[in-house]
This record gives sequence, C-alpha cells and structure tokens, in this order.
Amino acid sequence: MRILLDTNILIHREANRVINEDIGTLFGWFDKLHYKKCIHPLSLSEIQKHKDGEIVKTIKAKIKNY
Repeated sequence: MRILLDTNILIHREANRVINEDIGTLFGWFDKLHYKKCIHPLSLSEIQKHKDGEIVKTIKAKIKNY
C-alpha cells in the first residue's frame, strides 16, 4: 500500500527538533506495515514557501529518502 504524506507531516517529521512525537509513532506503523511513503510534487513547491530557510534546506536534503 502507498501512503501520500501531507506537506505538514513532512515538515514536522524532517525538522531539526521534535515538534510532535506522534508523527514518529505514525511513521513507525507505516514501516511495520511495509507501506510505501509518497510525496506529491506540489508538496515540494509548498515546502519551498516555508518561512524558515533552514527548515527548507534541511527538508530538501532529507526528502530524497521518500
């Protein structure tokens, strides 16, 4: 099964600090169930608009894992 990740989930998941621990639990379940995590191309353009340039840079580096 494939999971389409919301842009906000990506931002929270890949940020430098933990914002919401439940997202880690959610990703743990995705991995246990062998779900493929997918990102919509529009999410990439939305991330570019984020107000914190460091978060954008960090997420762009990590996003290749999806």
